[in-house]
Amino acid sequence: MNALTISSIIKNLHIYQSQYLEIIATSEWYFTPVEDAYINLWPLKKQQLFLGDLLQLWFSRKWCLNVPEIHFFEAVHQQDYLARFSKQDGLLFKITGNLLTGEGRADAWQDQQLISESHASIFRTLCEYKALKRPEVSVQHGLFKTEKLQHIR
Repeated sequence: MNALTISSIIKNLHIYQSQYLEIIATSEWYFTPVEDAYINLWPLKKQQLFLGDLLQLWFSRKWCLNVPEIHFFEAVHQQDYLARFSKQDGLLFKITGNLLTGEGRADAWQDQQLISESHASIFRTLCEYKALKRPEVSVQHGLFKTEKLQHIR
């Protein structure tokens, strides 16, 4: 399976947005690798981020830079929540750092370019990633085999 690049995802973000529910429900699409997208926080091992991970984190606005905070009750009543999502939001895709010191860096895509900045909330970012709901899969001979594939059509 070929890995996607961050720039190709951003370029086609409207397509991923329209197919979002199907992507996060289908393991073959969810687990599409993304080049140079990972979390590497010492002392933990490096963790690859997949297309479904990034879409969930971006569309929930958890891994977006410079986004005004939206409270739960406001979000529940906003029917156009995904429609308000913008490519202009800084979209995080790589987090590196040290969990013990709390020092970290984040790479993001913003205004059609890669930016890198210090990131003070690496533990929160890790927790947001760990809380993701992923489709069930089993690994058999190095290939993903779907156990409970839900087709949304």
